[in-house]
Amino acid sequence: MRGVIAEAVYDQFRKTNGSIDPAAAPFGNLSEDAIASLDAKGRVTLAGLDIAQCIVAASPEGVKALLTKSSDPRDQDKAFGQLLPYFAPCVPKGAQITFSKVMLRGLIAEAAYRSLYFTAAAGTK
Repeated sequence: MRGVIAEAVYDQFRKTNGSIDPAAAPFGNLSEDAIASLDAKGRVTLAGLDIAQCIVAASPEGVKALLTKSSDPRDQDKAFGQLLPYFAPCVPKGAQITFSKVMLRGLIAEAAYRSLYFTAAAGTK
């Protein structure tokens, strides 16, 4: 569900040319204690978001293509295929990850929205 929400907010942000609604992105920095208190699923999600943020930074146009493609599986596969070269450098050395395409797309959408949000907030669209 988190990924679906992230995609909807990302899409709305793009359609409004980057006008910021602070209520749509209540992002805060997690303290070391907050990170330490995450359960296994929370730690995996946080690691996935780190990877997704790296992918967004490495290939913003590839991410945009992924998030604006139709829901046709062939279109999605093609968009993911274009991002594949960026995955390996973004995964910590020795780590193994397993995400469904739906979950990975959601993490990428959240990372893309965060990037757009903070860029707009800094006034550097």
